[in-house]
Amino acid sequence: THARSLTGADGASIYTREAQGSASAAGGRTPGAADRDGVLYFRLWQNASTTATANAQKTLVGEYSIAGYVARSGENVLLDDAYAIPESAPYKFNPASDRAIGYHTKSLLTLPLTNKGGEVVGVLQLINRKDRPDVLLRTPADVAAHVRPFDARSRQLAQALAGQAGVAIENSMLYADIERLFEGFIKASVQAIEARDPT
Repeated sequence: THARSLTGADGASIYTREAQGSASAAGGRTPGAADRDGVLYFRLWQNASTTATANAQKTLVGEYSIAGYVARSGENVLLDDAYAIPESAPYKFNPASDRAIGYHTKSLLTLPLTNKGGEVVGVLQLINRKDRPDVLLRTPADVAAHVRPFDARSRQLAQALAGQAGVAIENSMLYADIERLFEGFIKASVQAIEARDPT
């Protein structure tokens, strides 16, 4: 919400990167350098111009998606027009989501969410930077008239927020790990006491 407000973006998405086949799939540990096969999940979505809702809370993201590329490379991707990506690019834009909700994506800014160790724990994607925050992008004509590329200031603000968000995601995962460890300790203690004295 704050990233959209500060950059003038009409929409935004958040993805989380998790280690494949580990406790992280249930919200566990943070993927590190050894988890190169970590998978990316679509988590949250906002858009000011449509009342459509994103049903998927944990949908696997394709390897060649823009978000997937950012998660693997740790690089920002800035697109002035998502429908004009060169064939040689290592990622593709999937227009299926646009068709499903009757929307038109043009400018995109996709950034990695990194933890304190520099590891990618998620991705933030900002969609359609508008020249006026009150404008709703209902038609392709609205998009053509009001959508602008993300400028240098927008990129700097989004980068700063992405760094904070990455640390927050990592902290959330660590808290969940601590909670699971504590619960396991309590269960083990109860079993040990019952084994010694069933009464």
